Amino acid sequence: MNLVGREPNGSVKPGAEAEAELDHLRRALLELEEPASGERIVTEVMSAEEAFGSDRHPDVPDLMISFRKDLGPIDACVSDRVGLVKVPHRIANRSGDHTGEARLWLAGPRIRPTESPGSAHALDVAPTILSLLEVPIPPELDGKSLVEPAL
Repeated sequence: MNLVGREPNGSVKPGAEAEAELDHLRRALLELEEPASGERIVTEVMSAEEAFGSDRHPDVPDLMISFRKDLGPIDACVSDRVGLVKVPHRIANRSGDHTGEARLWLAGPRIRPTESPGSAHALDVAPTILSLLEVPIPPELDGKSLVEPAL
C-alpha cells in the first residue's frame, strides 16, 4: 500500500483510511473466480498485522494472498467488482508465489542431504550461507543450516 509517511509519494493515510483500503482489497480478492469453472481462486488474504503481529518488520507486504494450487496455472479471473482480467500464462512451471514451497538445489562437500524432497525450507538458505561463511547464526533467525559440521 502506498502509505503517507512510509512511501515517498504516499497517497493512503495510515489508520482508518488504510484499514478501509485493506478491507476493500481483501473483499475484492476473495471474490475472484476462475472464469470457466466459477470456482474461487483465493483461499486466504492476511494483513501483515494478522500474519506477523504489531512488531513485524516494516518491509513485509501489507497483504499476503494465498491462491488455490489445485486449479493449475491461472491466466484469468473474474468478479462483478473487477470484471474479467486475462493475462496469458507465459512462463512454464513458475507460479510467482513467494512461499517456502520452492525448488532449491544445493550441492557440495559439506552440504547435508535432506531426508526427502520437501524437508528443507526457503528459510534454511540464510543459515546455510552463514554456516558456509563460518559466521555465527543469530538465534532469532528462522530456518536451519544444511551444512554438516566441519570435522
